[in-house]
Amino acid sequence: MPSLARRDQFDQADPPPLHVISRCVRRTMLCGGAYEHRKHWIQQRLLLLSQHCAMGIAAYAVMSNHLHIVVIPRPGLVREWSDERIVRSALLVSQRLGPEGTPNAAVNEAAVQAKLHQPDYIAQWRKRLGNVSEFMRLLNEPIARLANKEDGVTGHFWEGRFKSIPLLDQAALFTCMAYVDLNPVRASIAANLEESAYTSIQDRLLSAMHHEAQLQRSSAAERERLHGATERNACLLPIDQCTGDPDDLHCWPTITEKDYLALVQATGECIHPMKSGHLQPTQSLDSQQRQLLDRLDLQPDEWLATMRTPGSLLKRVLGGAEALRKETQRIGARWLQATCSLFTIRPSQLQT
Repeated sequence: MPSLARRDQFDQADPPPLHVISRCVRRTMLCGGAYEHRKHWIQQRLLLLSQHCAMGIAAYAVMSNHLHIVVIPRPGLVREWSDERIVRSALLVSQRLGPEGTPNAAVNEAAVQAKLHQPDYIAQWRKRLGNVSEFMRLLNEPIARLANKEDGVTGHFWEGRFKSIPLLDQAALFTCMAYVDLNPVRASIAANLEESAYTSIQDRLLSAMHHEAQLQRSSAAERERLHGATERNACLLPIDQCTGDPDDLHCWPTITEKDYLALVQATGECIHPMKSGHLQPTQSLDSQQRQLLDRLDLQPDEWLATMRTPGSLLKRVLGGAEALRKETQRIGARWLQATCSLFTIRPSQLQT
């Protein structure tokens, strides 16, 4: 399977693979220093697209010179949308961004009525709103235009085309979500998950705190921060839909949000305190986290090594032994190699 998503991929009869997307940039400091506000642009754009494209965002992390996104294509969903919803979404995501990184204006009602009489336009956008490549174009192009305008330059803003890695099973998806969520901690940018700004894990964690009223926060700024995280969390796919299987295509076990948050927290704490990316000097996962990894057929030691190592998941394809076998048959290849140590075949998995 190519490392880049194909535009015709979602017209196939088989369910599409899940994807983790890594996007690098040309400039050394995309969002750092005086450009920190651009992280907000990207975050707002991601959350807008999650509401108007048939792409479920499972995890994201906006860093200073790159971003990671885990998305779940949902082409079946867009086929159920009404023509009016398609038109409104198409017009909204096509707008240029204003200075705050949001669309300049509301959708024009006259334009909506005009487009409703153009079946070719509707059919085209029905496909585009469920396509990974189009999703990335709708994310990258408006941000590039806005940043170039701010810098007073023209030309390419992004370094190159995005890299898309198919995730073949629940273990691969779950692993990439945690890896993305731990990016700021691993890079020693954030001391804990609650302070990991512009990440999905912060949105999920603060939203959980807000709903469960675990903390009494008196300042208006803190209340606003929690409220904002709750609104952003509503645009993310719930954990049980990210790591479970609502369509019963694969018979995957359901992972709860509580279990996921606990595992990501524990994983950060288990990274050695003398290395970058640790939260606290805890040396091992507890029995509950080990049981969760066991359900996914993942080895705890390899899990921690993978989470600690930058670039460990930027491979051609990710998945367990059985998922690799099925994908090999689906694409008509002779073999696919598990290049990540977390997914290498162990003796117990070999066929006798």
